[in-house]
Amino acid sequence: MKIILQSLCIVFLLVLCRNSSAAELWLGKATVDISPPRPVCLQGQFHTRIAEENGTPVYASVLNLQARVEGQTTDEVLFVTLDVCFLTKKFMDVFRDELARALPDFDQTKLILSATHTHTSFSLGDPYVTDRADVMTPDEVNRFIAEKVVPKIVECRTTMVPCQYTYALGHASVAQCRRTVYFGGESVMYGNPKDENFDTMEAGDDSDLSLLYFDDRQGNLIAVAIDVPCPAQTVEGWSLLHADFWHNVRMRIAKCFGPDVAVLPLCGSAGDASPHLLLNKSAEERMRTLRGLDELDEIARRIVREVEDCYPIAKKAMESDVILRHERAVISVPQALVSKQAYEEAKANAERLFKKSQDAPDHGARGDYLTAVWNQSVVDRYEQQQGSEHPTFAVPIHVLRIGDLAIATNPFELYSDFARRIKARSNAVQTTTVQLADFEEIGCYLPTQRAISGGSYGGTVFSFSVGPEGGQQIVEQSLKMINGMFE
Repeated sequence: MKIILQSLCIVFLLVLCRNSSAAELWLGKATVDISPPRPVCLQGQFHTRIAEENGTPVYASVLNLQARVEGQTTDEVLFVTLDVCFLTKKFMDVFRDELARALPDFDQTKLILSATHTHTSFSLGDPYVTDRADVMTPDEVNRFIAEKVVPKIVECRTTMVPCQYTYALGHASVAQCRRTVYFGGESVMYGNPKDENFDTMEAGDDSDLSLLYFDDRQGNLIAVAIDVPCPAQTVEGWSLLHADFWHNVRMRIAKCFGPDVAVLPLCGSAGDASPHLLLNKSAEERMRTLRGLDELDEIARRIVREVEDCYPIAKKAMESDVILRHERAVISVPQALVSKQAYEEAKANAERLFKKSQDAPDHGARGDYLTAVWNQSVVDRYEQQQGSEHPTFAVPIHVLRIGDLAIATNPFELYSDFARRIKARSNAVQTTTVQLADFEEIGCYLPTQRAISGGSYGGTVFSFSVGPEGGQQIVEQSLKMINGMFE
């Protein structure tokens, strides 16, 4: 009877904490160098680029948070963020299988995998053209990353420590809207703003930085999570392995706080943004020249300046017992329907480019082959949709409450308007989003109706599988989960 009563007490404590009581916060962390041992194809462009050397290391960043009551874990979340362009289902399957072998009792619904969206890292699935036997295939890359990262996850789960936590809202100009609008309503990605028909930028810039700080019980900073609503694609056209501005951020954090402080980079929703300047280019270049900085270090300077500035302020609200709640849902949203006209255009393009690639000396490596594959995916989508009256797309969403802060994830390059809607209606004190997380299917961009009306890359059905209606459903589901945690 005594054993039964003790068990019932533990169950009661677990349920009580899940229903929003504060609990002791524990943290495990790891930073894993996943730089490849051989040349790799780089993801993020249509033409084949083979990295012969590393410009910087690329990393997997691991942060495991647990809420504990009397030694029992009541909830947890495991973040794994990779310096890659985006994840693929093949990679997710390989990674999850490896994790299941290493940690068979771990609940993988608690895993959040995401990408920093650097365009100068491994291809995890795109069929780039190369006849070089020394270049790692996507299957080899997927296995290599899983076998490097999973042991570090196991290690960090066995070396977790009690910690303190606080958060802050900083501001840094990093993300710039990349879609120009012209008189008449046409939008163009990276269009020329000096054109006499230039009207405005399609969306506003998001300068918010969500900063999560973790101290040990002695008050020393041991980890910081930094959510920047901007893809890491400053040097996206380079042909060497590079973590983009996140490398410079890590170096500055190490200089400011010490080399043992872990950095968890998170890419906030920014499907219509990038770090590339379209406005004030000459003025920005002048200031960088006067500072003696390149673009990468200027971005890092702005980010880390906020990390430094906000830390002593936020430290006043540091807590060791916090509410940690995590939920995951998979919702079905409507697919964007491919029109007969788009289907016929894509089919003609695919046939022409496949034939051109077959006949070309480079077999389409300069971009024709992958462009053909891209068009063929639209053809396949149209044909699949003919067998369903209302085709849907499975969308995984994670929501995390940690103290008074909320994080909501999505698997798309989500246009910034959707993130603003979540932030505006959230009951959390501070809310942030993370894109390109937890892929089940490749969804690519998720644009607004304004972007679709404007057209151009990112605003046509060639660029997205889910449209504004599905985007709003993601908004509503995220808010339902967030606000349910703050009732």
